[in-house]
Amino acid sequence: MSIISVRCQRCGGPGVPTGPLGEYNCEHCGTFSELVHPLDGTVINDSKRHFCPMCGRSVKPLKSFKCTECGVVDFCESCVAKVPNFGVVRFVCRDCIHRKGWTCEICMDYGASTCVRCGKHACQQHADELFGIIHENNHERIVESYACAQCQGLLCLSCLIQKRGWFSAKYICSHCGNPAFLMASKTQSLDEWGGEQE
Repeated sequence: MSIISVRCQRCGGPGVPTGPLGEYNCEHCGTFSELVHPLDGTVINDSKRHFCPMCGRSVKPLKSFKCTECGVVDFCESCVAKVPNFGVVRFVCRDCIHRKGWTCEICMDYGASTCVRCGKHACQQHADELFGIIHENNHERIVESYACAQCQGLLCLSCLIQKRGWFSAKYICSHCGNPAFLMASKTQSLDEWGGEQE
């Protein structure tokens, strides 16, 4: 009888079937696999039950995530956040996001917007609240975000100082005192904005 050499689907560790007939237990990572009909070319299917290490939810290996910060595997979609990094999206678990201080000040989710001065973070949902100066009239709501050219980045509302001029308000950076410039502006109708809040 010949011994079939197999590799673990999860870690690639070499070995031979050691469990019951048709089963392989990787001694390196502990993954249980089953051999599906050796005559068909020894297909290995991962039969180990995988659970998200954060919430305990059952996950499928090919649909789970590996944290690019800590290297832990099997996170479900709810327990990782997409973190952009020079055009590449990385998946980072919520523990690492919290440890790195990347959490939104309001909801503790990943905060993509960061104040260049105080380091305050805001997620997309709460960016207007922490970084936006809101102007409303009868028909629309305008949200403006400001940045400092000297400090080279976005400023939160705590790091902006408003100075009223004759015709309009000016904003300056609370750290360097230089004028802040309008980085982004978005306009919503009040009906549309009211609908999003419900």
